[in-house]
Formats: sequence, structure tokens, C-alpha cells
Amino acid sequence: MLGFLVALQIIGLVVASSSDLSDKCYFDPLPCIPPSTDNRTIPWGEPTIQYANGTTCCSSLDEVRAQLDTIDAQLLQLLSTRASYVREATRFKATSADVNDPSRNQQVIQGAVDAAPSVHLPQIVAKMVYEGLVNSSVLFEECIVSAAPIFRSYPFLIVRKVQHIRLFQRCWKIKPDELSVWYLCRCARPRRIRWSPGAFGIAS
Repeated sequence: MLGFLVALQIIGLVVASSSDLSDKCYFDPLPCIPPSTDNRTIPWGEPTIQYANGTTCCSSLDEVRAQLDTIDAQLLQLLSTRASYVREATRFKATSADVNDPSRNQQVIQGAVDAAPSVHLPQIVAKMVYEGLVNSSVLFEECIVSAAPIFRSYPFLIVRKVQHIRLFQRCWKIKPDELSVWYLCRCARPRRIRWSPGAFGIAS
């Protein structure tokens, strides 16, 4: 997302700067300023966004919101891509306990906060957005790890019958939700049996 903000500057979007107290609003912690009680005539102040061609934004609240909607759509695409890599990370974590890495989480959050001024992003925005992003990503990872099916393969399964023993070549999959076993028999139709630990003399 920081790269996206840098891209806005590259294509000609310039955020005007000022030397008043509002500059301190870009840093964390925020300055202690009493709430304003002014009733201002809108639009008040000077435009703070200037394009490379010299024009400024914006002339109305609707224009501002239209730009925000466009940016939000692009952010969603970036978040979707990020979530794909978050999911990929779960493949390298053996257990649910491996998902949450507090030191890594803090590194990501602090990295965003530290880099925010270089792209003229308020640090409080970077901090709260990345805290939410990281924490929600942990929940997403935990869900993926818990929902992933467990595959176990065995070359043979001995099924005891009343009068005889049959040997079937098969592969099974244990479903975490109901601990059931599906198997294919070489000389019979596919059947479904209920699994219990130690059934048929095979350890789970």
C-alpha cells in the first residue's frame, strides 16, 4: 500500500504542505489540540492537493468522494493480492500455534509507521490501518490452517468380515469435521466407513 501512495506522487499528485499546527497531525502521537467550535464557511482553507498540470482538487465534497471511491477500489485489489500471500504463508506453518508471530507483526506495523512520513501519510493512519490489517490477517491464517484437510495415505486396508478378511488397495482422506474415511476398493464399489482411532489395527 505504501508503494501505491508513492505511485500517486509519481503520476503527478502533489500534496501541498504548510507550516501551521496541522503539520503535527501527520505524526504519532497526535498533538493535544482542543476541539474546534468554529462554524466555518465551506469550502474553507486552501486546496491541499495539486496536480502536475497546476490544477487543484477539489471543488466539492462529491469530487473528493469520487476520488476516494476510485482509490478504495484500488486498495481492495492490493489487499486481495496481499491476502493471497498471507494464505500462501500458511503452507510454511506446521501448526496453528505457528501462525501468530508477535515480533513479525510488530515489525510490519512499525515499519509502516516509520515509512509513513516519507509518503506524507499520517502516522496514526498507518498505525491503525496496519494493526487492523495484521490482526485480521492472523485470524484469516488461523482459519485457513484449521480448515485445511488432512491427507494420509496407506497402501492397504484390512477390513474384517464375519467369515473372512479382504485386502483392498486404497487411499483415504480423514475429514477434520467428522473424522470419516472414504476409500476405494479394487473389486467393489466405493464405500464410506466410520473411522475411530485404532480401527482395523492402523494407527491414526
